[in-house]
Amino acid sequence: MTNHLISVEGENAQGEVNLLARHIVTSTDEEEHKLDVNGIYNDRYIKVDGKWKFSSIQLLPNWIEGDPSKIFSNS
Repeated sequence: MTNHLISVEGENAQGEVNLLARHIVTSTDEEEHKLDVNGIYNDRYIKVDGKWKFSSIQLLPNWIEGDPSKIFSNS
């Protein structure tokens, strides 16, 4: 993750974070699966008892290379 841009207004804030994520998983048959994702996180934050917490996180992918079903399966 890079380029955190955050704007604060009182007890609320919003941020934008660029990301490039690489996932590599080896399946039970020893086959390697890769998934690359480039995108932006749009985050909202709220200050609670003097501490900043996420109030929402949204991922907006620019591009995805690979098959997500090979990485995020229920098996």
